[in-house]
Amino acid sequence: MRNNMHAPGFSNIRATGVYAWGSIDRGGPSNRQRLNRPGGLYGLFLQADDPTTTWGLDFIAVDDDSDDTTGGDGFWAGLSASQRAWTPWSRSASFNTAYRINASFARDTDTALVADGVLVSAEISWTPHSSDDVVYVNPFYGFDRYTQVSREPVVGGPLAPLGISFASPSLGNHLSELSSFNTQAAGIAIGYQAFWDNHRRNLVIELAGLKDNTRNLFEDDGVGTDAAALTVQFQQAIGQHVQLQLDAFVSYLESRDNGSGARAEIMVQF
Repeated sequence: MRNNMHAPGFSNIRATGVYAWGSIDRGGPSNRQRLNRPGGLYGLFLQADDPTTTWGLDFIAVDDDSDDTTGGDGFWAGLSASQRAWTPWSRSASFNTAYRINASFARDTDTALVADGVLVSAEISWTPHSSDDVVYVNPFYGFDRYTQVSREPVVGGPLAPLGISFASPSLGNHLSELSSFNTQAAGIAIGYQAFWDNHRRNLVIELAGLKDNTRNLFEDDGVGTDAAALTVQFQQAIGQHVQLQLDAFVSYLESRDNGSGARAEIMVQF
């Protein structure tokens, strides 16, 4: 159900309600759990536009009625504010910003799929004057263990939108360079995207890292999850319907083997 409304100071307000029931799965192929009947998913999604900002406010509840350690009832809430193409310093650059706070709450004890936690993130990008290139800085900080409602591993976790080092390559169950599901961390992704040939060719160079915040910032005792990666992505349009993509990365992973690799992909769009 969706409804659009108007109010003073806002050009548009949109409210969307969702109810899902029967044969709803949560988790990935390795730990998929079907919601126990009469379980269901309830969602309310609000969005409003004012002259400078697009606001978003989301609420989701999952009724599982399950005592299984991989199930469990949960509640989720999210608040976002996005600003596009604003110029705080004359004509030096055009900025785009987005700020998000997402929280998850387990009704009872924490399980693998739902736990108490908050994830705070920001996406800041700008286009240098007289250029089409994009510079971006995306920091985040996790409190406790934030969990998303449910997404397949091929889509990625809650950190996936913050950088190509966290984004899923969408190649089966092949994971990203840095874990997009580790929200018990503080981190950042810094990148530069250059365009050529009327945007038919682009190159992204990104440096990303995360720090395990379950221990002191400067401690490195025991088994931790500190990690960093340098990722490069090249895309080239071929004709009207074909795109070539090349990716390469090197990564440092605390308490695990360091990684490096490359992949090539040809996408055909009709």
